[in-house]
Amino acid sequence: IQQALAEHGVRVPKVLGSESHPGQRYAILTENLKSQWSTFCVHPAARSPEVLRWLSSFHRAFQGRIPEKHGLWDFGTHVHLKRRPVGELDLLPQSISDFCDAFQGEDPFFQRPESHLLGQ
Repeated sequence: IQQALAEHGVRVPKVLGSESHPGQRYAILTENLKSQWSTFCVHPAARSPEVLRWLSSFHRAFQGRIPEKHGLWDFGTHVHLKRRPVGELDLLPQSISDFCDAFQGEDPFFQRPESHLLGQ
C-alpha cells in the first residue's frame, strides 16, 4: 500500500512497529510527520485545496484496482451501505445542516442556504 501511495505522491507515515493482542489492545508506532506538516484541531478553510489534493491522490492510488496482499480491508467495504448503522442516512440532512451551522464562520460556503440542503 505504501508503494502505491508513494507512486501517486501521497505521503503517509511509515509504520515503525506494531503489536496486537486481539480483543485487548492494538498498538502502532509510526514516524512523526509534525516537522514537515501542520496539525490542526479545526481545519482552516484556506488549507482545503491541499487536503482535497491529498484525498484525491489517496483514492486515485487504488481506483479500479485492488491492492495485492493488503490485508487491510475488503475492496469497497469502507463505504459499503449494508455495513452502515441503521438510520444513518435518515439523519444525514440534519447532520449536514448542523455541520454548516458549526462551520459558518470558517467559510462563506457554509453560510449559503443551499449548503444546508445538501443531504436532502
